[in-house]
Amino acid sequence: MNRWTKFSSRRRYLPVVWAIVWVLIAAVLHLFGNNIGTFTILAATIVVPLISGITLFITIRFAVNGHLFSLHLPDTCTKGQEVSGKLIVNPGWLASILKISCTLVYENIFTNELSNLHIDIRKAENTFSVQTSHCGAVRIRVENFLIFDPLGLFSYKIACSIQHHIIAQPIGTVVDIPLLDNAPGLDSDEYSTSKAGMDVSETYAIREYRPGDPIRSIHWKLSEKLDKVMVREFGLPIGNSVLLVLGVSIDAEVSPAGWDATGELFYSMGLALLRESIRTTVGWQNEETGGFTIVKLHGPEDALAAMEDCFLTVAKNEMPDNFIHIGFEHIIVVTPGDTPTIKFIGA
Repeated sequence: MNRWTKFSSRRRYLPVVWAIVWVLIAAVLHLFGNNIGTFTILAATIVVPLISGITLFITIRFAVNGHLFSLHLPDTCTKGQEVSGKLIVNPGWLASILKISCTLVYENIFTNELSNLHIDIRKAENTFSVQTSHCGAVRIRVENFLIFDPLGLFSYKIACSIQHHIIAQPIGTVVDIPLLDNAPGLDSDEYSTSKAGMDVSETYAIREYRPGDPIRSIHWKLSEKLDKVMVREFGLPIGNSVLLVLGVSIDAEVSPAGWDATGELFYSMGLALLRESIRTTVGWQNEETGGFTIVKLHGPEDALAAMEDCFLTVAKNEMPDNFIHIGFEHIIVVTPGDTPTIKFIGA
């Protein structure tokens, strides 16, 4: 039991304490005589708590019939960035009359990090900050909404389902993939339309000569015809398709930093394949659908969008085993644990 739970349980006994105090005051008044002043004090001990309780009752009815709270946060941020958010009470004047408390729970569902923050709400807009140390999907939900009457004697717990996801995007780093240098079968009959290469059998583009261009690239016939030196840029073969899989190791105990490094490597390898004009598809086991999700990458924007979807849906308790029918020439598995069961995915 945390401090907030202990505090909330103790607040429940305040009405009993107030009743005991009232009985003691009544006993004192009986012993020392009755007059207007003492009766005024006695009446106040009854009327004031009653009014305070009625105020809470009216507010509860309002909270049940409307949306009393709203959570405002950005949808994305860069890993390591401190994100500011707002918890808003509507209408705002309620926060100045009543005492409201809640707990914000932060959970990175990709790295398994969990923390919470207690907030005492005293105004219409209440700001807070979230530190995103690792990449992943940070789910922020509101729990233990307690509304107290103005005197703090009575409380009511509101069931709240407010939550928001922030995608802490990976930064990316430069990685070298040995597969690109020595793996057989990366050449094909298709050529890149956006990047030149070294295949003299295919022309990528023709342009004017620039200092430093190799002599062998000069297009002699065209240069003679146009009366200026023209060069031919060679084509870049597009390798056969590569499937980049985010795998898991069921038996391995992976730290949040380990999952963060796995996400960074998965994203960075996708970018590296794209830079080499390799036809790249990323995939992961989807916890929501139970199937295997594949996303074709056409550029860095696709890689980032795929990572956001992966952070929210990847199943980290089972290796993917149901995409043998998908035809890929090469498979690269990124996993935070031991060597995965390749037989499932490389049949």
